[in-house]
Amino acid sequence: MTHDVLPDTPPAPLATADARTPEERRAALRALRVRRAAAKARGAKATALRLAAEARRAEADAARAERDAAALSPGDDAAPPAVPRPARAPRRPPLDDRRRDSDDDSLAPDATGDDQLDDEPTVLPRLRAARRQRGWRDYPAFVIAFVASVLAIAYWGFVASPRYVSEAHVVIQQADMPGGGGAVDFSSLLGGIGGSGDRPNQLLLRDHLMSVDMLDKLEQRLHLRAHYADKSRDFVSRMFREDAPIEWFHDYFQSRVTVEYDEYTGLLLIRTQAYTPEMATAITTELVDEGERYMNLVGHRLAEVQVRFLESQVGDMRDRALTARQKLLAFQNEHGMAAPETTAENIVGIVNKLDGQLSDLATRRNALLGYLVPTSPAVVDLDLQIAATRKQLEQEKARLAAPEGKPLNQTVEEYQRLEMSAQFDQDVYKTALSALEQGRIQAARTLKKVSVLQAPTVPQYSMEPRRLYNIAAFTLAAFLLAAVVQLLIAVISEHRD
Repeated sequence: MTHDVLPDTPPAPLATADARTPEERRAALRALRVRRAAAKARGAKATALRLAAEARRAEADAARAERDAAALSPGDDAAPPAVPRPARAPRRPPLDDRRRDSDDDSLAPDATGDDQLDDEPTVLPRLRAARRQRGWRDYPAFVIAFVASVLAIAYWGFVASPRYVSEAHVVIQQADMPGGGGAVDFSSLLGGIGGSGDRPNQLLLRDHLMSVDMLDKLEQRLHLRAHYADKSRDFVSRMFREDAPIEWFHDYFQSRVTVEYDEYTGLLLIRTQAYTPEMATAITTELVDEGERYMNLVGHRLAEVQVRFLESQVGDMRDRALTARQKLLAFQNEHGMAAPETTAENIVGIVNKLDGQLSDLATRRNALLGYLVPTSPAVVDLDLQIAATRKQLEQEKARLAAPEGKPLNQTVEEYQRLEMSAQFDQDVYKTALSALEQGRIQAARTLKKVSVLQAPTVPQYSMEPRRLYNIAAFTLAAFLLAAVVQLLIAVISEHRD
């Protein structure tokens, strides 16, 4: 096959850097790239047209050969078989066609370079070779995802230290019996084992188990810092250093110990991770025991506060009742009467009796005056009795009520007021005594108890880390992220070109 040799055309002189501005140089470069791309497109189109024409010619030759073979008779051996015409060698397009609509200044320097059009038989192999030359450098995101996945497989498969998990299920119960406070709490019967009323206590216990105070107690008894910062464990899962600040230590403790509240059953699920089965079981046991002690302590403190308050109130009410009784006795001693109300009632009876006697005497006197003179001895005697009775009646009335001095009705009023105050204080004292007894019973009935439904388990197999799950999840996430990043890179590159 012969190839046309392009004439050696000297490149057009380029403009000097001093004569063109940077904007003009960039514009010229963009125009040069556009012209080269157009030339390549035209060359590819011409190649495709030539290949299609050659294919049509080959089909025509094959069809002609078939017609010639069919025209021969079966017994005619002298006729030679039709020989198909050889395909014409592809011709190189004229140089003027390849350089049509292109600028001589832009195409002349590249006529013998990478942009020169090749022969038709070598176009597809060169394209395939160019595709094969695109290696891993063209996909940096996938390379990074592959390397990260290999590191994840190496860590979770061979480096990660096994962690053992111990679990326990607890619930807070109280000695409160249905009917003790009146109506039955149906919500506690329908709200699961713990009941809706125990939810605050469950959350209170959960907060205490995850607190810094609990961590300090566990450190004093089990030496958690030395266990979790053991340098024989892998550097990713262990604590960075043994003397880490309490804030870092508490965050690490919360990543290894979880206490979850089940809304449906009302249970607390305690889950502890450690590098040995014995340490995991010991931590869970200490959490359960310390939680029970804490809830009992809180219940006893609350009961003690309630009872102490009621006792102080009872003491105050007793002092008030005694003071009121002492005032009432002092009033009685001062006035020389134990019951002023009774004295007043007696005086009222005397007044009524004297009033009746006075009426009888007046009636008898009027009857004697019918046949006697006023100076007769019988009439005079009645007058003296009437005068004496009237005087005694006025004295008794003066004792009972008078505008001046201190009559008996005022004394009775003061006595009744003191007696009512003493009776009220006495009733309050009785009520306080009853409330004290009820408070003691209620305090005993509301004491909390932590019931262990599942004792701390002794693990025999390391449940953490979940190696296969972590490797699969990390690899999938890494390659999905790499695909998104690679797509963004391609979009940015396309817009840049």
